Amino acid sequence: MKKKSLYMLTASEIARTVLEGVYSAQEITESFIVRTEKIEPFVSAWTARDNEYLRRQAAEIDAKTIKGPLAGVPVGIKDVFNDEVLPTQMGSPVWKGHRAGNDARCVAYIKWRGGLVAGKTDTAEFAVH
Repeated sequence: MKKKSLYMLTASEIARTVLEGVYSAQEITESFIVRTEKIEPFVSAWTARDNEYLRRQAAEIDAKTIKGPLAGVPVGIKDVFNDEVLPTQMGSPVWKGHRAGNDARCVAYIKWRGGLVAGKTDTAEFAVH
């Protein structure tokens, strides 16, 4: 059976392999970054990404002895939800570059359970329509 590329793993496969020590969150993250940089010019899904922020989160997961059920899973956050580091622009030029400095509750929960904020995904202005 052919071995899957890391970027082909499902979220549950990522979490399981990170929890079992098969792969580190950092290995998953590097695969994710390489794949994202390759396809993003064709997809245009992201409004904000910070690879160093993503790497820091992965290193924190790997350093923990207790990991949550989303351990090492990169997650795209819709640009209407705050993240403490990335800008929340709500798809609007009025909010370009705005940084809330805090996490929305759902984003905090993702991080608490071991998920990694991979970046902000595009949205209709103020998520209308």
